[in-house]
Amino acid sequence: MRARGGLVGPLLLITLILFSLSLASAAGSEGGSGESPPPITDTGELIIGFKDDATPADQEAIAATYGYTILERNAALNCILVQPAPAERERMLACLAAEEALVRYVEPNNFVHALYTPTDPYFTDQWGLTSIKVDRAWDRERGNKTVIIAIIDSGIEYTHEDLSANYLPGGYDWVNNDTDPLDDFGHGTTARASPRP
Repeated sequence: MRARGGLVGPLLLITLILFSLSLASAAGSEGGSGESPPPITDTGELIIGFKDDATPADQEAIAATYGYTILERNAALNCILVQPAPAERERMLACLAAEEALVRYVEPNNFVHALYTPTDPYFTDQWGLTSIKVDRAWDRERGNKTVIIAIIDSGIEYTHEDLSANYLPGGYDWVNNDTDPLDDFGHGTTARASPRP
């Protein structure tokens, strides 16, 4: 009994190290830097919205007046997408709607990134994950199914509904000295369920 309790600390440390390495590997294999995407990405482009009576010919004329090319046109919203010279961009944002009677608005074409919310209905019950704010990590990286994670712990309940579809047979039960890694204490199953959103 004492030997089992003495293994928990080192095994947990090894588990955390392997989990950290698997996240780093997943980020690398996905081509990501592991850094959080910025909440807003500025493309340098502008969306110019026109009043209802502006025609495509009016849009072309205004584009020619300011020397930019229309990248895209959205007829349903009566707007165009343009890429102005960087020196002109701020002036266009500030003045174009005031200078041109047919222009309703001018705004940057920014990408806004949504935050990820775990879909696990028991996520809020897992106090350890919420206390370390693991959901923030999922905004950066949600893993890669090609990465194999090894959990060194008390075993795994490989028939568990959350784990059975992704369990790879194998492993060794060092506590009971056999090849059946069935979890005798429940800790390893909990540790294995954690590295996923």
